[in-house]
Amino acid sequence: MVMLGLMVLSPLFGLPKGTSIGSVNVKENTVTLVLLRPEQGNKQVQVYKVDPGATITVNGSPATLAKLHKGQKVIGYTEGEPNVLVSLDVQN
Repeated sequence: MVMLGLMVLSPLFGLPKGTSIGSVNVKENTVTLVLLRPEQGNKQVQVYKVDPGATITVNGSPATLAKLHKGQKVIGYTEGEPNVLVSLDVQN
């Protein structure tokens, strides 16, 4: 879904079930998401830059990139520019 130049991905708009964080690099300001696609029998791994002003939440509470870790379930995210996250919502 493209809206005002932002791409919003969530369970309601096609975020694959089982999407999780694969890795976090605070120094490089990047996060790797693993998108499982069991219906296709594969997974997609995508590295995203995280905008310095990005809104990050963990279990609904504000968080920083440093609070993210491998295996957390991704509930939704928003890309501003391609491969640049402006928001990321995860659960432990």
